[in-house]
Amino acid sequence: MPIGKRDARATSAWWRGRTVVNTRPLATPLAEMPPGTRWTVGRKYKGLHLQSHPCPCCGIRVSIQNVPFGVLELVPDGEEA
Repeated sequence: MPIGKRDARATSAWWRGRTVVNTRPLATPLAEMPPGTRWTVGRKYKGLHLQSHPCPCCGIRVSIQNVPFGVLELVPDGEEA
């Protein structure tokens, strides 16, 4: 489900622990994560601070900060497994 203006204004406590999926590639100096990667939100400050779920083949977890809301979709609570 796309993130709307109401979700973007939610508090950091509301975002903490939520699962999101990126709709565009996200890059860090270490790696580029393809669209569809699942992330867990750590906090909200100048965008979202995200921790990826482990890669199924190698187990790496990537952290990225200050991600804008426009490149993410919120995963409904029942689908977080």
